[in-house]
Amino acid sequence: PTPASGDPFSTFAGVNVFQPDPANPALWVAHTTGSRAYDPLLPHFIEIYAYEQGDWQLRGHLDLELADFLYAESMRRVSMPDGQLWLEFNSGIGAHGGCYDLLRFDGAALTPVVNHCHSSPLASGGVHDANQDGAPDLILNQTIDYVFCYACGVRIPMFRVLTFAEGSWQEVPLRLAGADVPEAVRQANDTAVSHAQAGLWQSASALIAPLETADPVVRWNQVLIALHVYDLQAMVAAGAYPLLNQLFYGDYAAALDVLRPFAPAQLFSPPAQNPLIAETVAQGWETDLATYVQTYADLALGVHPDLAAAYFLRGWAAYLLAPGDAAAVADIQQAAALAPDDPLLTAAAAFVTP
Repeated sequence: PTPASGDPFSTFAGVNVFQPDPANPALWVAHTTGSRAYDPLLPHFIEIYAYEQGDWQLRGHLDLELADFLYAESMRRVSMPDGQLWLEFNSGIGAHGGCYDLLRFDGAALTPVVNHCHSSPLASGGVHDANQDGAPDLILNQTIDYVFCYACGVRIPMFRVLTFAEGSWQEVPLRLAGADVPEAVRQANDTAVSHAQAGLWQSASALIAPLETADPVVRWNQVLIALHVYDLQAMVAAGAYPLLNQLFYGDYAAALDVLRPFAPAQLFSPPAQNPLIAETVAQGWETDLATYVQTYADLALGVHPDLAAAYFLRGWAAYLLAPGDAAAVADIQQAAALAPDDPLLTAAAAFVTP
């Protein structure tokens, strides 16, 4: 179909026309492209037409209310086991955000099934088989891009995974193994899950990656943990702010190593003179920095109550906001007590102790 003069499509930069199903040549999809229309203000939209009895019949219409930018390559047909027509759209929103829409056409109506927007351009990588079991899966990007500012580059990779089962999309969370799973596999899986939930992704991966099993719960946990670890390792390699990069990955030894080059007087100095803050991406974000360190250290200590590095980092963060704080001093002293042979921890404890 070609839009006529005065057609709603004509208010947009262009229109993409697509035949989604070669087996049904009468069915066509058309959607707007370019920037959304601002004069008058109109959203991008999608329409499905059928060429019947010598004329075009509108079979479905849907507005993409949030999409600011849509391109011809934004749309893709998705093959699904239910035999219906599924379409996915990746659109742009704002300065650098993206939206993902998954739509279903059952022959009578065009229905939105999944809508997800994110602060980065790629809200989703689209439908694919993430765990190689033959069923369609969908990974939605929930990464925290604003640990500090967006351009600061410090991020926490997070993903929500859905799988298509029994005719609907169902979330796939980290799960404990069933009682029928061999004990060694079950223990490794369950420990890995608890570590991942506490932000200890490095140890979670080390526990679960080597497991050889066909159990679907364990296999999914392997996929979920590997998905996060891949991006967390990329953040570590990029090194936008090594202390938090290592902390989010769950490598507390490496996080502590970031602090080792500095004397206690430097580590506990005010933010303007502190080498971990001054002239780094953390400058001006001291409260956010301390909050993230304390939050993640709390999670880690819930799993490893004797983790000296977590006590130290939690105490350091609290001291940063309130020098001399009794709880901060107690945490730093506890770290030194747990690791009396660590020169950084013992020197720091001596420095902060009144």
